[in-house]
Amino acid sequence: MGGNIFTDLHPNLKLAIRTNLSFFRRHTINALDPGYNSNSFNYRFNMNASYQFNKNIAAEFFGSFNSARNEAQGKYPSFTNYSFALRKQFWKKNASVALSATNPFNQYVNQRTILFGPNFTVSSLRRVPFRFISINFTCKFGKLEFKKEKDENKDNNPVLPEGQ
Repeated sequence: MGGNIFTDLHPNLKLAIRTNLSFFRRHTINALDPGYNSNSFNYRFNMNASYQFNKNIAAEFFGSFNSARNEAQGKYPSFTNYSFALRKQFWKKNASVALSATNPFNQYVNQRTILFGPNFTVSSLRRVPFRFISINFTCKFGKLEFKKEKDENKDNNPVLPEGQ
């Protein structure tokens, strides 16, 4: 059981902030190893912010955090991720070049996992290389138009001549 809270804030014309908080209570029943059930409160938070410096240059930030979670045989680690980007738009905002960085201040995401059962305990550390820097090019072309089809008869029944 849980819930979700979402916000979309625009404090001024240049700044936009979007957040999402999900939270839930988790109860796991371990039918194979009675007595190793788990209960936990878990949550996840995301935030995306963008700032438009002028009509062609924008900065963006994204960050997320997932709490650690308890499972039938142990605890899995929390996870944090964040990204920055600086975007230059041109050709009437139909194209852009962006310099972005993900986890630029940490070479690895460290994930410690502890698993246990009636006859074992395992502890491990996983070091995931998650830092990268990229240059992106985006180009929009063509037009996508949505047109409503004309209905000759709103009931979708053919109109028949009288007598038929």
